[in-house]
Amino acid sequence: MNTSDSSEALVCCSGPQRTTACLPLEGKSNAGGHRPGGFCPPFCPNPCCSLHHRGAAQQQQWWSDHGSYHTRIRGPVPRYRCRRCRRCFSSQTFSTGYYLKVELPLPLMYHTLVGGMSLRAISRTLGCSMGSVLNRLARLSR
Repeated sequence: MNTSDSSEALVCCSGPQRTTACLPLEGKSNAGGHRPGGFCPPFCPNPCCSLHHRGAAQQQQWWSDHGSYHTRIRGPVPRYRCRRCRRCFSSQTFSTGYYLKVELPLPLMYHTLVGGMSLRAISRTLGCSMGSVLNRLARLSR
């Protein structure tokens, strides 16, 4: 692969390295396997894969589309497959809402905590348990 040709190199869609290969084509919602919003998986989630680190994964188009599944909260969630290790994963794998069944407003939770509100008061305000608030705050800290 010629590294000087930027159209061949597919990198993560976040930051200044975003390429036209990651963007959905005009007039086509899912053209070329890219979802609306231009999500590109940043790295392979398999720790045993050689593309598990961001630097290695940014050098090539290392993933391919692998269908989608439907959730009650988010609707259809796209799935991907690593071309090196064949591991399947979804766009939610990289999200703070991974494996959660109830979505809570994380920005509101963060701002109320920084503003000095107690965990119990936050849980009363959001109408959830204090354990849920602790779980989400632990996810935010990672």
